Amino acid sequence: MLCATTLLAIVALRRITPAACFSIDERDITSAGVEIIFSRNLWRPITGQRQRREDKLHGDLLPLDGLGELPQVDCAWACAADGGDELLGLRQMKKLLESDLKPIYESNLDVDFPDVYSDLRLLRFLRKDKPRNILSSVYRYKSFLQFRKESNVDEGIRKRLEIDSRNDTKMFKPRGLDQVSTYFPIYFDRLNEFGNGTMPTVTLNIGLFDTKRLSSLIQSSDSSVSLQTFLEYWTFVYEAIHLQLYHASLAAGEMAFLDEICDLSGLSLWQFGPYFVKNILKPWLDLTQSNYPETTRKIIVKNAPSIVGFAWNLVTPLLSEGTVNKITFVK
Repeated sequence: MLCATTLLAIVALRRITPAACFSIDERDITSAGVEIIFSRNLWRPITGQRQRREDKLHGDLLPLDGLGELPQVDCAWACAADGGDELLGLRQMKKLLESDLKPIYESNLDVDFPDVYSDLRLLRFLRKDKPRNILSSVYRYKSFLQFRKESNVDEGIRKRLEIDSRNDTKMFKPRGLDQVSTYFPIYFDRLNEFGNGTMPTVTLNIGLFDTKRLSSLIQSSDSSVSLQTFLEYWTFVYEAIHLQLYHASLAAGEMAFLDEICDLSGLSLWQFGPYFVKNILKPWLDLTQSNYPETTRKIIVKNAPSIVGFAWNLVTPLLSEGTVNKITFVK
């Protein structure tokens, strides 16, 4: 669904500003502990000479030699067969996140929500950057933890998710948020068959997305649908997806991903009004891209009208190589 929203942005012919690039001096990452690293203004935009220097360092495993012994991980089976680089990078992440992970372990949140606080989720954040960037991955995960705290995801949304997950047909229809799915229809299939060789799939009928009506409801002061309701709906959906992907990964012995089908039948430009693009689409993209990386394995786009082809040629240079490689257009 991350790429589905990207396609919406493509059709709107709007440029979504990519996440800021960050730079850090090598001498700043040799001290013990994460506090020194994140207590200073080390995350700053790259320009000029710093850009050229970052081009040389980007993706390399960081020499975190001052951190002492690195912790072990419980998902070595899911790491890429790349000579141990990904496994080492994951251990480095855990060391840098030590002060953040300690209260999680002490409160048993990793036991209550293993799909969220397991090393497997850390690995998804590590794979977000291509090539790998340890500090960027750590920064993203710290922001993810802050998002969960501010949005009360664990105590609010996940409590309802555990109740609804007893019935797969209700799992993606959050109680009290069904009105959002009325305007943004999505369908899930084969959620529990990954272990038999079938990847989970989701179909998004983007051509049926009633963005105009949703925009009107969100703008209305007496409507039960607000931007918060809309974003909470997608948070609920992504939480449910990653819970399924976690169990599917354990069953298959490899990291599971969602396969996505985007049906653009009936797509038209009227769906992309200025209010929707600026006030709904942008927060939606920020939510999914920042907090739920590496959700999809491949995205199949079918029944694409000519306006998508035109827009695609314009914005392809703006998309990451990883995203472009996942998308396939079919008739």
